[in-house]
Amino acid sequence: MDSVSGTVSGFTCSSASFSPATATQGAAYTGTLTIPYTGGNGGTYTAQSFTQNGLTFALTAGNFSIGTGNLIYNINGIPATSGTTSVNIMAGGQSCNGLTLNVNP
Repeated sequence: MDSVSGTVSGFTCSSASFSPATATQGAAYTGTLTIPYTGGNGGTYTAQSFTQNGLTFALTAGNFSIGTGNLIYNINGIPATSGTTSVNIMAGGQSCNGLTLNVNP
């Protein structure tokens, strides 16, 4: 049986959240970025990994839920600069742009 390519009808970008909500420059950060979605088809999505401001965002390959669910990126690293770290997420044919994590000095 072939796997079905995963799609979603949309991300609820305004409800995306970082946990913990803030990081500190030069201090180790371990957390998650959770992005709710709607219209999942139950299909697969591939693993993703990228680094922004010293933080590595990693998505483990898996399947979208049918209907609503959450896409969860694990985040690890040491933020290099303070301010905001902004990331753009693309998966399942949709995207969320400008998701920001506040980094304290």
